[in-house]
Amino acid sequence: MDTWVIVALAIGALLLIGVVLWTILRAREQRRLDERRGEAAKLREEAELQSRRAAEREQAASEELRRAERERHTAAVHSERADEVDPDLDRQGPRSG
Repeated sequence: MDTWVIVALAIGALLLIGVVLWTILRAREQRRLDERRGEAAKLREEAELQSRRAAEREQAASEELRRAERERHTAAVHSERADEVDPDLDRQGPRSG
């Protein structure tokens, strides 16, 4: 076999090995990217769930605050009424002497 044929076969074999290695590395990198995309999607789902839960808690807290304000108002009205009804409460204020 001539030398140039051996050189050509060696070059062809090196090129073939290079292409195979490149293909393997690309496939590995693609798997890594797909895994990271999956992880990112999972994290986004968890974030969305936490955001929804936070919004629900915020709404419940707002409703509870409104109830507390209504109760405080009712208590104030009852307190004022009690002051009006109480015979022992001095309603005349300070006297000038």
